[in-house]
Amino acid sequence: MNRAALCIKMLKILKSRDIVSTAELAELLKTNPRNIREFRKELEAAGYHIEEKRGRYGGYYLDDRDLIQIPKLTKEQLQVLAHARQFIKAHAEFAEGDQFEEIMDDVAAAGSSYSNREMPEIGYSFSVDRHSGLTDHEREMLSQVLASMKSSYSVELSYMKRGVNEPASILVDPYHVVNIEDNWYMIGWSHSAKAFRNFRFSDERMLDIKLTQRRFTKDPNFNFKNFIGIDSAFKGKLNLYEVEVNPDHARLFREDFKGRELSQKENRNGKCVFSFTADNQYQVYQLLFRFGDAVELILPVEFRDEYIKRIASIAKVYGISLDPDD
Repeated sequence: MNRAALCIKMLKILKSRDIVSTAELAELLKTNPRNIREFRKELEAAGYHIEEKRGRYGGYYLDDRDLIQIPKLTKEQLQVLAHARQFIKAHAEFAEGDQFEEIMDDVAAAGSSYSNREMPEIGYSFSVDRHSGLTDHEREMLSQVLASMKSSYSVELSYMKRGVNEPASILVDPYHVVNIEDNWYMIGWSHSAKAFRNFRFSDERMLDIKLTQRRFTKDPNFNFKNFIGIDSAFKGKLNLYEVEVNPDHARLFREDFKGRELSQKENRNGKCVFSFTADNQYQVYQLLFRFGDAVELILPVEFRDEYIKRIASIAKVYGISLDPDD
């Protein structure tokens, strides 16, 4: 560790503790005690006021007027905070639990530079009012879910499932809230399906929500990223795709691409060949349709056949008959 890094680390130690002796600082920094005095001079030259208390229990301490910007935490460090939160929540005898929750939120919020998709689960205390994309009813339901997550109470949903005309009553243990492409979803354990499911906050889907008096214990191994896709709220099988793109559309294709591991192979038949992986075939179809005849799906073969049938079905609506097997 170079000299500048040691000075910064010494500053963090002094900020996080009361009084630290020269010997203790030297041990923590794995350096000679003589260097501690030099580090102090350099820090004071940079504008930090480091005071010294003499005597048997003396040492250095940082003047309270000095503030240090909180460093950006790694995902692993944020996950440690999440585990600590769950541990405290499981011990109701800890009287300062609510205050601890607030402190954890402040630390995680100040130290995180990740988007909602990338974040480990660190807590639930964020302002619902700032989410202007939600209707008043949706915002109210989101607030209820956040409250139930914080207190570990199950909720009862009146929810419209796909392809069903009547709403279903579903008992759910809410685990996480996530925003994907400006849509809000709750990830929770469905008691009827006996599995984790995603529920969208939408006036058309989530008709009503009620907090119950049923407490639930959260699975400490839960990771919300295991239950969402790369670019959608629904996790599917990861498939390898290969497409041919006209050279004059290759740059636009790269810009609009959603997926992972995009690679461009050598030209074939005068076209650019792209390969990538994605877990949502319907988003891939949307991308292909947007580029029209400038792109052709090659692999997977079964998705290519399905895509052709979809095109034929669309053409039929406009009175054009296409044979998908031709």
